[in-house]
Amino acid sequence: MSDSFETYGYNLESCVALDPTGNPHVVWSFAPEEDDFYDIHYSRKISGIWTEEPVTETPERYEESEDNHYFLIDAAGYGHMVFTGYELAGEDEIAEIYYAKSTEPLESSFICEDIPIQSLDNLEICGSSVVLALMRESNVQINLYDASGRLAEMVFSGTCSPGSQSIPIEATGLSSGVYFVQARIEEKKTTAKFLLIR
Repeated sequence: MSDSFETYGYNLESCVALDPTGNPHVVWSFAPEEDDFYDIHYSRKISGIWTEEPVTETPERYEESEDNHYFLIDAAGYGHMVFTGYELAGEDEIAEIYYAKSTEPLESSFICEDIPIQSLDNLEICGSSVVLALMRESNVQINLYDASGRLAEMVFSGTCSPGSQSIPIEATGLSSGVYFVQARIEEKKTTAKFLLIR
């Protein structure tokens, strides 16, 4: 194995999920000592170093997963987890199923990256800008759509002069994930893939 991290404890039931850029994120049930309550822990790699943090810290109950598919990351980079929490009530044990979602995307840095998906004769993504190469003055409309096809941002609508035009995408209010830039130039429509990582 070319990459690894180590942790110690009991009941290391683990699950790995990949974010939209292919980086691994690991969660697992963990108890520091054999008779301790289990909690859920989370680890990811930031700047080449694995970090570890607790997801749950509940001394009155323990949480664990039933299988190794309880943690997923969606296209926008948010983590989703389902696990079972057990609590003692006298001599009885009460089980509840919990769902949790991360409060922000799990990526650790902000990168705008071009991923070409087809040969486009007059549209290119460069960093966080749309670059157009126009032969003549043209009516241009540029929209940004998320992975589900919803409109995320109206980037530009108007007339552009001939030559190379660079139009910035305002990405500060967007979640991490895969987007599609659609440019309508006169009657022609082209699309490019845009990956936003925070």
